[in-house]
Amino acid sequence: MSERPLLPSDIRAKWSVGPGYLNTALRGVPPVASVDAASALLKTWADGSLDWIAWLDEIAEVRQAFARLTGAAADEIAIGHGGASLMAAAARALPAGATVITLAQEHNSCTIPFLHAGAELVVESVSRERLEERLARGGYAALAISLVQSLDGRIVDLAALRPLVKAAGAWLLVDATQALGWLPFDIRQTDLCVASCYKWLMGPNGPSFGWASPELLPHLKPAAPNWFACTEPYAAPYGTDFQLADNARRLDVVPGLLSLAALRPSLELLASIGIEHIHAHNVALAAMVRRGLGLEENGSALVSFERAGAGAALQRAGLQVTVRGDRVRLAFHVHNTLADAERVLEVLG
Repeated sequence: MSERPLLPSDIRAKWSVGPGYLNTALRGVPPVASVDAASALLKTWADGSLDWIAWLDEIAEVRQAFARLTGAAADEIAIGHGGASLMAAAARALPAGATVITLAQEHNSCTIPFLHAGAELVVESVSRERLEERLARGGYAALAISLVQSLDGRIVDLAALRPLVKAAGAWLLVDATQALGWLPFDIRQTDLCVASCYKWLMGPNGPSFGWASPELLPHLKPAAPNWFACTEPYAAPYGTDFQLADNARRLDVVPGLLSLAALRPSLELLASIGIEHIHAHNVALAAMVRRGLGLEENGSALVSFERAGAGAALQRAGLQVTVRGDRVRLAFHVHNTLADAERVLEVLG
């Protein structure tokens, strides 16, 4: 293990979470700086000194922090509430009767917007093994898929899928909630990329971000048009003279007061460590566990397997993991250490 790249041990001190937290794929834990930032804002709210305009200005800095993680420009980033709310903008833009392809057992945040879009869309689930064959046949308007599958942690090959989707004249709509924060990828290989922030970005529930290609953006229809998405969001919110922004902000919703204050330090910390370094660290720990359990390597930070009683054994040992029946899911992130991986193998023999 010593030859594998791991992050310096002092990084662990930036989080107050105890050892054995392997549940980031369910909910990320914030760094200490995020908790401090939320507490400071809460104090100004409580004593009446909260500066509303300064808080709105801070949103621009949060947008910029997210943009740095993706390699996009800040004005290409939309702020939503939950990844599904931004995916719904694409669902509302599709014509009635259009077919949307998705993976069987895809997380429903990626499918519900199309199942309940208000138009008669056809949602077709395809097995992983048949996906490329189905895409090559054409006859669909969009592929909606998670970059990293929530169920088993497998990573979708965007480079292989994009040419098939483009040849069909369709849109590639990607939910990167289980990827952003640890997996380097080219956001411009997608037509729409959305991500909720409460997992690997280690923010609170609520905020999400989206990026759309210049070709797709004009077609997207905001699921919840509001004053914050207008050309001049600082203007007095009266009357009917409402003009949607001509960039990604047209998809914005008003973010929660505490949410972005807590999220900003986490985004900045991830950027300062470097996604490439975090990726190497997370995958090295996950790979160690896979080898120890005799599982196939897949390059993911998530480890998913089925074994009767394994989840209960890990939980009794004080490890926090996701358990659904006999299926266990572990998620290694920046604050995890070699000791966490060793403990899993010790408990499971």
